[in-house]
Amino acid sequence: MVKMDNSATYHFFTQPKLTSKQARWQEFLSGFDFKFEHKKGLSNQVADALSRKHEHAVMCMLAHLQTNEINGSVRDVLREFLQKDHVAYNVMNLAKASKTRQF
Repeated sequence: MVKMDNSATYHFFTQPKLTSKQARWQEFLSGFDFKFEHKKGLSNQVADALSRKHEHAVMCMLAHLQTNEINGSVRDVLREFLQKDHVAYNVMNLAKASKTRQF
């Protein structure tokens, strides 16, 4: 059973017209034994949580690193990586300045 909140994917196997790419995927997927179950996005909190942007994961990692002792070299490598990742760097600065309601 594949549960999803994407209605287009849910109706994929019932479409009368497909592109060649969709037809290839449909043929490939027909070799598997599964069924789709559609669940509206508002009631599907698990899928909603899994589809969150990666900024949340970065902030969780930073919070974890701040609450646990780690090896200095690991901390330095992570700090260097985060400074090179502009998105993570901006999110980290927003969180430090308390200018975002996400964290």
